[in-house]
Amino acid sequence: MKKIILSFAFALTVTSTAHAQIPVTDLGSMAQNLASHLENMLKIAQQIESMKQQLEHQKSQLKALTGNRGFGLGIYNTGLRDYLPHNARQLLSNLTTGGYTAAGSDLVSLLRQYQVYDRCASITDKEQRVACEAEVVKPLHDKALMSQAYDKTAERLDEVEKLMVKINQTEDPKGIAELQGRIDVENAAIQNQDTRLQLYQKMAEAEGKIIEERQRELDAKDNARRGYPDPKPLGVAYHASGTE
Repeated sequence: MKKIILSFAFALTVTSTAHAQIPVTDLGSMAQNLASHLENMLKIAQQIESMKQQLEHQKSQLKALTGNRGFGLGIYNTGLRDYLPHNARQLLSNLTTGGYTAAGSDLVSLLRQYQVYDRCASITDKEQRVACEAEVVKPLHDKALMSQAYDKTAERLDEVEKLMVKINQTEDPKGIAELQGRIDVENAAIQNQDTRLQLYQKMAEAEGKIIEERQRELDAKDNARRGYPDPKPLGVAYHASGTE
């Protein structure tokens, strides 16, 4: 472009020299002024182009740091949200009072798989039979829930591993930040579910002791029916011992 401007100015200068005998306007000076003006315009155009490139670069950088890449819920399995059913406590309580009748289909399948002999079937007293069934079925119930929790934990850890792999495949800073935030959320969720499992285990242990105590009381009641000393209610026993 600069060469074109200089050539144009030179042509005007030659034309001016060829007609030097005729009094005309100083075309050489005009040509130089025009060439200088055109050169300035070229510089301005180059500056504008440079500013456009800088603006596009800044827009690209801004886009890399803002917006939503959709990684917050990417490869998110809603089935892994809870390791235990929301009514886990009620299910456990139902087993204590319902025995086999409170067992779901999965639990019945486990019972058939592991049970060699039904030691409760010959018990004629309904209350004693239900207590016996609760004692039999509770460990299987705990096993079923813990197995479910174990499988979901393994799947969730697999999800975290997939997110870590995706981070290595992503060059976008905002995308990496979203993935890292998602990993942090997943880890926090795993810890929360682990806390729930620990609480459930303690609750299951307490329920197991209740079942054992209930069985002992029913055994004592049966012994009393057979002529052994009649067990006294707790209030009477405390009063007899002088304990308030």
